[in-house]
Amino acid sequence: MESTSIDWLSYGLTFILGSALGALLTYWLQPANQKSRQLEKQLSETEQNQAEYQDKVTEHFAETAELFSELTSQYKKVYDHLSKSSQDLCNNDLISEQLKLGELKETQPPSTQPEDDHLDTEIDYEMPKDYAHSADKQQGGTLAEDFGLQKKRDTPIDN
Repeated sequence: MESTSIDWLSYGLTFILGSALGALLTYWLQPANQKSRQLEKQLSETEQNQAEYQDKVTEHFAETAELFSELTSQYKKVYDHLSKSSQDLCNNDLISEQLKLGELKETQPPSTQPEDDHLDTEIDYEMPKDYAHSADKQQGGTLAEDFGLQKKRDTPIDN
């Protein structure tokens, strides 16, 4: 009797173990689970690529800002060199005035107010017309109601 109960016990454990193993394999091998794992992997790769791209963009703009700063510095050095050289080498007052004006324009921010020089003289401008006059005075312009329409003839056309 004891050997029979041991046999039944081993059969039961084997059945339970096989059922658990089958359920586990079914869960892992289902197409829906494989698809979700694939999507999760793709999502993590995309997030990693996005983070790398953002780092590259940040690096690019930091380097661009640094290069512009260097360019501005070099431009100022060239301008100062030309200014000093022209003062030393040229006796022309006009050049000196232009250089001083250039320095003023460089140091002052651009004005948002319009210049009043052109407002002193009033010129009477006529608004442009959105139609053209016809060469024939009896026919109206392009905005006339009958423009381009043929009038009805009193006599029939003979074929």
